[in-house]
Amino acid sequence: MKKIIENSYDYLFIGMLLLLPFSLAFPSIVLGLLVFSFILDIKKVKLDRIKTVPFYILYSLFLFIFIKALINNSLIIDQKLLSRYLFVLVIPILFLKIKDIEKIKTALIVSIQLMIAVSIFKITKHYIIFNNFPLGDGLLVNELLVLERPYAGFMSLMGLILSLEKIRDNDKNKGLFIFFSIMSIFFIVLIAARNSFITLLFLFFLYIFFYLKISKRYKFTFIGFWILIIVTIISLNKNILERFHINKDIEGTLSKIAIFEPRYVIWPCAYDLTKKEEFNYIVGYKSETEISAGLINCYSQKISNESRRGWFLERRFNTHNQFLAFFLSSGIIGFLALVSFYFFSLYLYRYNFFAVAILISFLFFFLFENVLSRQFGCYIFAIFTSLFLLKNKINEKE
Repeated sequence: MKKIIENSYDYLFIGMLLLLPFSLAFPSIVLGLLVFSFILDIKKVKLDRIKTVPFYILYSLFLFIFIKALINNSLIIDQKLLSRYLFVLVIPILFLKIKDIEKIKTALIVSIQLMIAVSIFKITKHYIIFNNFPLGDGLLVNELLVLERPYAGFMSLMGLILSLEKIRDNDKNKGLFIFFSIMSIFFIVLIAARNSFITLLFLFFLYIFFYLKISKRYKFTFIGFWILIIVTIISLNKNILERFHINKDIEGTLSKIAIFEPRYVIWPCAYDLTKKEEFNYIVGYKSETEISAGLINCYSQKISNESRRGWFLERRFNTHNQFLAFFLSSGIIGFLALVSFYFFSLYLYRYNFFAVAILISFLFFFLFENVLSRQFGCYIFAIFTSLFLLKNKINEKE
């Protein structure tokens, strides 16, 4: 009982992580309890671990965003988004009180595997009832998955990276983590999560070229073998072909992308916003609401197809690129701050493949999604960066 009380903070954190993919309400309540517990013991917590260049940059970026919102009187109208940024600021600090970081990693892996298991169960149930595999239908697949497809795929990738680290460290449950790794890869391929699939391939070749210590001859043989397997998987997986809009020829592929890929419209509209008088290259637009209104206005003007235009206006698509989002909202200051965060993080932790893998995974994710526009996105960014970017013996050694 005494041990449970002594480790209650860690158990609360674990409880939050286990339920995070399934609900945001409970994790938010637990987060409040963690903040309260942290404040009570703040004198015992060593703050030195967070004093790193990447975190200095990250906190400076969000401080700038909040000060700018205060000056422009946009704190109220943008409160929904700004309040989400608080998770990015608070969670890394809460990590400082955790006693056993390995248990936190294990909890994340278990949470992700539960998400995968529930999703596969729902997909299987749908197949048995309707006798079809609807993973080409974006709206339907999001109903079947616990998380929306991009986030389900991304979390599976995170689970894979954490499981591989456990395998590398010869964890006593190594066999179980091998199984979890296989399930994560299988799930990414099954749901045809494009971004996660591409990121996985990139990390695979990155590891072989820069981290795997074998001769060049074996490296190229190994790469050739796996390229053959990957091409076979892609060619045999109809869902992947559909998700990448792959056709028989290049013209057909480009034509399908123009029709089915929202970013084909979104990114040019976002670029158009940078040419308007209201945009300040140094500090960006005055509010997120102004950016959203500008994008919606662009969609209504540029999309001729009535049905497609209605879909865009109903969904109110954001920029689908975190770097572009910060450039519009915070100008060159916000954009360079985010780029600097990545540059220093990758440089400082370049010898730790798993830290690099987490960072690159978020980098790829940021290129195609506004991750920090969602509460869940802020949660996972804060959690996974804290796992590997806070000062600890492992990172210092590697």
